[in-house]
Amino acid sequence: MTDDEIRFSRINKYIEARKNGDTEACLRLVSDNIFFESERDGTYSGKAEFRSYLQKVKFEGTWNIPEKTGLNQYTIHGKVKILFIQISVKIVMSFDDNNLISIAKIMRG
Repeated sequence: MTDDEIRFSRINKYIEARKNGDTEACLRLVSDNIFFESERDGTYSGKAEFRSYLQKVKFEGTWNIPEKTGLNQYTIHGKVKILFIQISVKIVMSFDDNNLISIAKIMRG
């Protein structure tokens, strides 16, 4: 498999694991020094902090097929509800040399 194929597969597995609330499956897909940033929920660095985020923030919404948007960058557009208002958001992910998610940022999209 190419790096892109591996990365798309891992993104899809991550989304599915988040939907199912499977923290351990998510953690297997990220690097030890994961950097996660959410406009709503703050910044988390490393697996221990990221684990706490995964356990306290429910993953909701609908998500589109991931797109490659840069050399090492992939974007997933989606819609979430916050206080009954539907908002367009996106997750931008980057990968390390081992094809593990090293950066994930959620923002309005």
